[in-house]
Amino acid sequence: MTDKLSSPRVVRELLTALGAEPSKALGQNFLIDANIVDILLRAANVNPADAVLEIGPGLGVLTDELAAQAGAVVAVEKDRTFAAHLQKRFEGQSNVRIMEGDFLDLDIPALLEAHQIKKVVANLPYNSGTRMLVELMQAPRPPCTMVVTVQLEVGERLAAVPGDDGYGLLSVWAGVGYRVELIKKISPSCFYPTPGVWSVVTRLSAHDPNRPVRPASPLFYALTREAFQHRRKQLAGILDRAPESLRLPPAESAVLLAELGADVRARPEQLSVAQWLELAARLTAVKAE
Repeated sequence: MTDKLSSPRVVRELLTALGAEPSKALGQNFLIDANIVDILLRAANVNPADAVLEIGPGLGVLTDELAAQAGAVVAVEKDRTFAAHLQKRFEGQSNVRIMEGDFLDLDIPALLEAHQIKKVVANLPYNSGTRMLVELMQAPRPPCTMVVTVQLEVGERLAAVPGDDGYGLLSVWAGVGYRVELIKKISPSCFYPTPGVWSVVTRLSAHDPNRPVRPASPLFYALTREAFQHRRKQLAGILDRAPESLRLPPAESAVLLAELGADVRARPEQLSVAQWLELAARLTAVKAE
């Protein structure tokens, strides 16, 4: 079935039959390149032991192959017309469950737990894909592997390290639990309708495949969010003017930064993921005293 759905002509004819058009508001750009579908599946090493989550399956080009290779597939589709199409397409396939709804409105931790999701494989919508990844990364039991298509800029931010132009909040949050790899750049011509940007197949692999790492400090996410809102300012000054739960006098923050091996004049973009984790832990200890 993938060879048909990877044909622009077939996709256009199916959309006409459904009385539907790709929605710019939902960031719908359908993958029409069978080679990219194969790259996604191979990068995720999909096998019969896997319970896989797909977000935004659209017409089902990727779902077809996931259904053939995975033990179980949970596909969440916001568009009512496409959800109905998929329910009919996969009717009778016991290993496929189509859920209609906005993924971001779901109880994501409960969804992952109920279906024992370990892998996510998806062509994520452009307009909300980043937020979806953040929600998955921050779940109590996040997936061990996520292989997704995202805008090239987003992929570069996910994979960035200190010193890279794209290094920021998303890089730090991803780096806590995952090793990020950019697998394959994707031309706009691989999608219908053709977007105005390049995309990239991106793989996030848990540092510990048995238990993805989460920050030990409850202040980690608030601290990093506050800091990167002022990324061009020195961290000591940011902490001096931060909300009370994060506030630290410059003299104290200078000591903490020195203990981390960071310059006392460091800006948020200069700290590594490990340094951010340690800073959050030490700040938590100071606030508890």
